[in-house]
Amino acid sequence: MPSEKLSIIGLGSLISEQSARRTCPNLSNFRLGFTHGHKRIFNKADSYLIRMDKLPDDKKYACLSAVPDKSILKMYVSIFDIAIEDWPALVEREFEYRLVEIPYEELDGGGTGHAIACLGDYTDEKTCLDIIHADPVRKLRWKEFCKNYDGPIWRYDLEPSEYYLNACLKTFQDLGAEFYNNFLDTTFVGDGRTIRNYLKDAESRNPARGISSAGFP
Repeated sequence: MPSEKLSIIGLGSLISEQSARRTCPNLSNFRLGFTHGHKRIFNKADSYLIRMDKLPDDKKYACLSAVPDKSILKMYVSIFDIAIEDWPALVEREFEYRLVEIPYEELDGGGTGHAIACLGDYTDEKTCLDIIHADPVRKLRWKEFCKNYDGPIWRYDLEPSEYYLNACLKTFQDLGAEFYNNFLDTTFVGDGRTIRNYLKDAESRNPARGISSAGFP
């Protein structure tokens, strides 16, 4: 009997099928689409850098989550399916998030449905910790996380991890003007700036940074 499937939404670098396959090697039915009423935000301390004890000396170590925002009419994402047997491994990787189904539409008049997204719209740290400690897999990863870090997971005073932001920008650039500009305008830093404006500010301080905030002509 075929395995039951779960649909997953990719927000950042996982909009690339190659990148998604590194995270979920057995995925199937990879496709592109969009969601309504959510935005991307760099508001989570990067657990990978923390586990590897590679936090930078500055505050550039935030990675992405999705949070509700009714003003966002279209946010481009990927959608792909995993076998239900692979779900525990996904929970282990994404232990800090609320893993919640949200609606999506596929591109070019494709199908609609609901898929699981990594949400980071916690109102306080206690809510996050309650979810972590209710699940033995998440709790184990949390103990590993805390060996190298004693600050809050969800915070709005960080800037994006440069490596991760560059990977996302490159991935969206490869998909063309519409995708790249959508990422610039539906993705935010913790202080409320769009990534477009964040990059403009970075370029004004360091013109040689090498990545344009202007999108495509």
